Amino acid sequence: MIKTIVAVFGSRAEAQAVIEELFSRGFTQQDARVVSSDKYDAASVPEPESRCYAEAMRRGGTLLRVRAEDRKAERPADLMQQRGAIQVEGSASPEQEAKRDGCP
Repeated sequence: MIKTIVAVFGSRAEAQAVIEELFSRGFTQQDARVVSSDKYDAASVPEPESRCYAEAMRRGGTLLRVRAEDRKAERPADLMQQRGAIQVEGSASPEQEAKRDGCP
């Protein structure tokens, strides 16, 4: 099963550095991409997070979206968190998801 992991970064440079590292680890351009505000499509990310992402981008944030098989999903999520993502969705445990209460 394919899982979508979405992270918000404070700058495009931060997101680009992570995507380059993902490419070096075997992910492709089809697997991972930086989403710019002019290309943002709420349908490309899970609800209800899409409103949070739209707001983060309005405030200058940059989205990084990765699609990975379930067994590989933790690798990009961990990397995103290690590299300073403001928010990472799509990889949390049920307990972590239950604690979420809106946009960060």
